[in-house]
Amino acid sequence: MVREPAAENETILFGVTSSQSLRLLGKIPRAMSEIGYNVWVVSGDTASEAPRDLDGIEIHIVPMTRNPSPLKDLHSFVRWILLLSRLKPAIVVIGTPKASLIGMLAALCCQVPVRVYQLRGLRLQTVSGPARNVLSFLEWITAKCSTNILAVSNSLKNEYCRLGLSQAKKIEVLGLGSSHGVDVDYFHPTRWSVWEPPELTLKRAKSGHMPILGFVGRFSKDKGAQELLQCCQVLLEAGITHTLLVIGPLEGDEEALDELRRINRDTIMAGSVDDVAPYYSLMDLLILPTHREGFPNAVLEAAASGVPAVTTDTTGAIDSVIDGQTGTIVPAHDGYALGAAVIGLLADPELLEKMGLNARNWVVSNFDSDRVTKHHSVYLTHKVKPSMFPE
Repeated sequence: MVREPAAENETILFGVTSSQSLRLLGKIPRAMSEIGYNVWVVSGDTASEAPRDLDGIEIHIVPMTRNPSPLKDLHSFVRWILLLSRLKPAIVVIGTPKASLIGMLAALCCQVPVRVYQLRGLRLQTVSGPARNVLSFLEWITAKCSTNILAVSNSLKNEYCRLGLSQAKKIEVLGLGSSHGVDVDYFHPTRWSVWEPPELTLKRAKSGHMPILGFVGRFSKDKGAQELLQCCQVLLEAGITHTLLVIGPLEGDEEALDELRRINRDTIMAGSVDDVAPYYSLMDLLILPTHREGFPNAVLEAAASGVPAVTTDTTGAIDSVIDGQTGTIVPAHDGYALGAAVIGLLADPELLEKMGLNARNWVVSNFDSDRVTKHHSVYLTHKVKPSMFPE
């Protein structure tokens, strides 16, 4: 499809809550700029180094806090109003919870014609009691203020509708999902085959010829820290020695991490790394026992690297693996089922290798970043319909 150029001076603004989420925009702002749009990005703070795909695109800072703070949120809302009144975008595309809520409200007040809510996940799924009711209400407001909703996975769309947060006709999933896809060349299996990790413990693990199991993401209860611990216990009880490589920040489950280190001295906490791509080359298998997702980028990155994944049947995660072909899906909250699945795959190297090849081919065919970017640019250029007011 040949994309029509943008009308003269037509503008689009992308928004996220923090600079850490700028990478979720991928190549989409750049693609919109290349077809003639004036493109701006809003972030809640300044990135020490913005993603390369945003080079040359102006980033405006509107301070926002992730957690509720009435006074700070009111200040953020006023800043959003002032910015939108000055820039007068024709389209806003806003994702991540706080930016979406405040930005969509401000965009409605400023009568921005097209207001696209990029739905990347549902935080309320792992919250109970009054807090869940509050989060549900805020989601409903965000959806109401939007003219269009883009969900990053089909299971997320279905759950959103099941909870009564919006009507199905307002929500769309592009292709098979994902917010920005994955650079299949950068995450190519052979690109990092001779890479040597800077950590001495990882170098020893690589040369030790024992299985290396990877976990990439926030090490937290929501991401399945306890289930990961149970999985490792199952493996050790079965006599399977292994190295567990944890990449990502520690967020609130120090006890699980301490216990992991106690039962398995080959647990390596690499923390946040500048570039996760080469670390996939060390892994035999990615494990993501998550309780909720939108669409897990780590599974796509691992698959592009030829590494299959074991993940759960929870929202978002279930879309990221073809069970039995590119990896294995197990019930959420079940560390013992997770361990059994890992044991089965480690016991069959040929199957593990076949799954890795299948995973790579599946991602190349469906989630290449250029393909996902094209889906979004065509959608934003041709399919969204201006509307001054929500449904």
